[in-house]
Amino acid sequence: MPLGMNRPTWSAFFVPEHRFSRLAWAVTAAVALAAGLAACGTKSGLSVGEAADGGIDRDLDTGVVDSSVDTRPVDCLSDVDCDDGVFCNGTEHCVRNVCGPGLPVECVPPPDGCSVGRCVEGLRSCEFRPVDADEDGHLPDSCGGDDCNDTNPTIFGGAPELCDYEDNNCDGDVDEGLAYVGLGEPLPISTGFFGAVHPDVVFNDTGYHAVFDDDLGGGQVHHVSVSADGRRPSPATPVTFSSVLASSPDLTWTGTEMALWHHYHLDEAFQGTVSLSALDADGRVIRRSVAATPDVPDADMPAAAFNGTEWGVVYVANLASGLREVRYLQARQDGSVTVAPQVLASSVAIPHVKPAVTWAGSRFIVAWGEGRTVMIQGRDRTGRGVRWTRRQPAVADPQVTLAFADTSGDVAVAWTSVTRLDGVHYARYGEDGTARGTAIQITRDFAEHTGLSMSWSGRELAVVYQATRTPVVGTFLVRFVPDLRWLSPPGAVDSLVGPNSGPAIAPSGREYGVAYPADTPRTEAVRFRLAGCE
Repeated sequence: MPLGMNRPTWSAFFVPEHRFSRLAWAVTAAVALAAGLAACGTKSGLSVGEAADGGIDRDLDTGVVDSSVDTRPVDCLSDVDCDDGVFCNGTEHCVRNVCGPGLPVECVPPPDGCSVGRCVEGLRSCEFRPVDADEDGHLPDSCGGDDCNDTNPTIFGGAPELCDYEDNNCDGDVDEGLAYVGLGEPLPISTGFFGAVHPDVVFNDTGYHAVFDDDLGGGQVHHVSVSADGRRPSPATPVTFSSVLASSPDLTWTGTEMALWHHYHLDEAFQGTVSLSALDADGRVIRRSVAATPDVPDADMPAAAFNGTEWGVVYVANLASGLREVRYLQARQDGSVTVAPQVLASSVAIPHVKPAVTWAGSRFIVAWGEGRTVMIQGRDRTGRGVRWTRRQPAVADPQVTLAFADTSGDVAVAWTSVTRLDGVHYARYGEDGTARGTAIQITRDFAEHTGLSMSWSGRELAVVYQATRTPVVGTFLVRFVPDLRWLSPPGAVDSLVGPNSGPAIAPSGREYGVAYPADTPRTEAVRFRLAGCE
């Protein structure tokens, strides 16, 4: 046909091949897009395309470049699609087509701490009720109730008193009306040693630890560990090593190690030192003795207290003139002296018995017997000055013990006569020396009371002493003194023959461990026994 003719032919309806390919691709893409859009808004979880990523085939499915449409599963279009119908777990939310959990409903009680709130699904709201953490039916005393310990269901106002070393009826006393006696059988802990005397005892995480000296103070100091149940003693092992005698041990658990203050008597008369050794938690020696006093005069009967960084040490110095002095020093944990020994008292009326010292939260308090007086003195932070001095009348030769009741902030002092039928007396002072009432007598039996020791358990004061009713028979008793309003009945730990030194007591948090000397028909010995209520 000549060029330019307009005659229609069948080829006029024919689409060239390259144009058909483009058209077919467009139609196919439109159909796929429509199908994807139709699937949107459902919870079928179908994909609607691949993520927009700049033309990269992320999913490696067909080698086809990814589309710009998000292909993640679709859970929801709005928060309504995510609501599970549960009120207390909060409102669910739709975020980027995915359901997320809500925040649980928080029921905030009033700020007085006397009520607790909880979400109640049936009410679809919060409910508030009075606080009763131990569910014993009694509100805590801080909220006007009569429950002094809302973590223990056996403790509330009017509860029966149990043998659990707790104040069950919230009257301020512990185990009142219950007899405190020796528990289990006495353990001999000085087997193999003659003349075992001067025991002391502490408690730590590994159990009880007792020390004593042998040969009536003419030998060495030995250590014994006893299991927390009071049944299994270890063999006694020496913890002082000297060609001269070591005696008068005073044992303290510092929280990291046991400190053993003791006396070393030198070869010459009226020569001896107060020295410090260190034991680990199991009783092994980790630092041998360091002398804290000069050789002269003879330094004996040490008592020590630790404040976390320093020691306060009080002891008796025996002078060649016949005078005795009560002296005081301060030292670092390793025994190096920071405050040189000072004379607190000098008199022929000072008995050869152990003085006392305690750390009272802000200062050291010391006490000793002098003539017919018990002296109690507070030291300042440097240890060099006297904050206050108090005097308690006593019969001749008082033996004194101290303890700090750290929950009440009071210093407790107890004393008895070494030589008279006078009983055990007790008084309390604040850290500033303020008297808390008047002194009282805590024993009513007419006997010679000696061998006094006292310890604060965290709940009560335990006083252990010897009551000798005849020249040869003595009984070690434990009396518990939570405050001045009430005294528990004494409990006999053991009856024995003529001990010549006093007992020591240590709390474990439940029972108490008592180490005490016991004369047998053939030799002196040291025994250990638990004491507590039954």
